Amino acid sequence: MAAALLASAAMLAPAATLGLGAALAPAPARAAGSLIDVSGLVPRLLPAVVNISTRQLIDPGAANGGKVSTQSARTRQSLGSGFIIDPGGVIVTNNHVIADAYDITVTLQDNQELKATLVATSTVADLAVLKVNAGKPLPSVSFGDSTKLKVGQPVIAIGNPLGLGGSVSGGIVSALNRDLMSSPYDDYIQTDAAINHGNSGGPLFNLDGEVIGVNTAIFSPLPEGGSIGLGFAIPAENVQFVVGQLRQYGRVHAGFLGAHIQQVTSDIARAVGLPNIMGAIVDDVLPGGPAAKAGLQSGDVILRVGDDTISDTRAVARAVGVAPIGKPAELVVWRNNQAVTLTVMVSEWPGDLRAEGPGVPPPPAPQPAAAVDMGLHFAPINDEARRKYKLAKGQKGVVVTSVAPLSVAYDRGLLPGNVIEQVQMQPVNSLADLHERVSAARAKGAEYVMLLVRDSDGLRWVAMPMTGLHDGEQKATQGG
Repeated sequence: MAAALLASAAMLAPAATLGLGAALAPAPARAAGSLIDVSGLVPRLLPAVVNISTRQLIDPGAANGGKVSTQSARTRQSLGSGFIIDPGGVIVTNNHVIADAYDITVTLQDNQELKATLVATSTVADLAVLKVNAGKPLPSVSFGDSTKLKVGQPVIAIGNPLGLGGSVSGGIVSALNRDLMSSPYDDYIQTDAAINHGNSGGPLFNLDGEVIGVNTAIFSPLPEGGSIGLGFAIPAENVQFVVGQLRQYGRVHAGFLGAHIQQVTSDIARAVGLPNIMGAIVDDVLPGGPAAKAGLQSGDVILRVGDDTISDTRAVARAVGVAPIGKPAELVVWRNNQAVTLTVMVSEWPGDLRAEGPGVPPPPAPQPAAAVDMGLHFAPINDEARRKYKLAKGQKGVVVTSVAPLSVAYDRGLLPGNVIEQVQMQPVNSLADLHERVSAARAKGAEYVMLLVRDSDGLRWVAMPMTGLHDGEQKATQGG
């Protein structure tokens, strides 16, 4: 692979810290020709940005009762950045900057070094909260409203790249809501401000001197990395929620819906009659979970959660994740060609957020919809099919026995052994059911037919074009 995503802009190298101290009080930036003069703003921000140096055990077995044996342990040093959000010495950084560290040192802009303690951390959100005791109030910065960011808006990154502390770079917001596939909640700000190893955990500022993101990742075509103008920051809106939870509870209490969902593609939108390509379609609902109790159904398209309009699956994860636990939340879903409002009582996510998030698997990639033949053969589910395809004892539906190369089904990732459980949001228990559902959709003039497919990863919806189903009845045979 030519390009490498470096989800840690932290650096493993000796530090060369440059101290640049000044008083805080953001001043507006002014234009200087085609560039933006931030010389009046930067000195007021620098004192709140810190360099972070950690020592980590390469061989954890060398630790004895929490103590490190310097004679037997192999250690390494890593560098990163952080920023002070409370004059009492509370610091925000990335989790990957301090992960597995047994010693954390914070260097202020006046070169004062302080030992830091870890307050709490979130591996999923890649954020951590540290605490230092300076014996005096420290300069701090405040968060801005990242929801008001616009592409093209100027931004400033300050941090400790390559150990060169107090470094400033500038650029613009290149894109919003970037998905790096690092978590179900990804909502990164993309910027062309230079971000390198060591910038991780540092702040991304707007021209009002407010933190609107935490610099976290870079994309580079070289294994060793380096800025090519593709940097990514966690938005302040998400940072504030996570940091608030970490400071109050020591961990993140995320909301839980209890539904598996997938991205709405153009095919799916047309198949269910959505006027716009938006929302997230429900694959499956956890029995007894909040979604099931609220009446959410497989095939519903979630359009809104509370006040948040849903553009993709990650938007659902974020909206549910921050919803008050034990409180009702309003869901607006698309069902039977109309919007329906449901009320769900959000519960706390019971599992491992790092594994898959609140019932939100990665969205499938959109697939081309031009093909002549569906390219599928089906068979009823009987004892022989259960043995051959290792199906569960109570599995219902019809099983796919073969997929023609380069067909519509092939393009959409269908494989032998996949089970079709529903067609057009109606259960399928036999080949006759399959034929009836497809025929009914064709009679109504539908352009697409929706198949609920169970594979090794669970359930997902597949929109099949009716133009590729002209001989689907004959393909529903008794075998492969």
